[in-house]
Amino acid sequence: MDTYCEYLFKKKKSPKDYIVAAGVIVLSVVILFFLTGILLSIPQLVFLVPALWFGVIWGAVKIIKRSDVEYEYLLTGGDLDVDKIFAKSSRKRILSVRRKDVVVMARPDSDKIPSGNEVIDVTSGYNPHAVYALVISGSPSKTILFEPSERMIEQLKTKLPGKIFLD
Repeated sequence: MDTYCEYLFKKKKSPKDYIVAAGVIVLSVVILFFLTGILLSIPQLVFLVPALWFGVIWGAVKIIKRSDVEYEYLLTGGDLDVDKIFAKSSRKRILSVRRKDVVVMARPDSDKIPSGNEVIDVTSGYNPHAVYALVISGSPSKTILFEPSERMIEQLKTKLPGKIFLD
């Protein structure tokens, strides 16, 4: 029987996300007042003011909502796919890990995890105690930080015997 397990969770917003949102709002207000002043000074273009306001506000909302990120882990037969979902409307595949490429899975501070690898962080940021590191082979090898569910950990134990160190 093949395994199937999925896990979806929301990513914690960082201070950078709030700074970007504030910057977008300030920039939108500046653009609106500047361009509205120009359009109102030209009588033939006054009809464009509502469209300008609608477009700038719509664009600002879209940019700010894009910082609303969720991650989805999908475990199928020992292969792990990680997707990033933006504003519950668009999805991007972050990585796909085949079980034959997995070198080791352990806690990030374990001596089993080599240093110097490229690190890909796909965690929520809420619970650092639930984070595991998955090292995959390749050139260069990569370390993936992720937060699997308990069911996903059990499935990985059966599909990757001898490569999982949870202590």
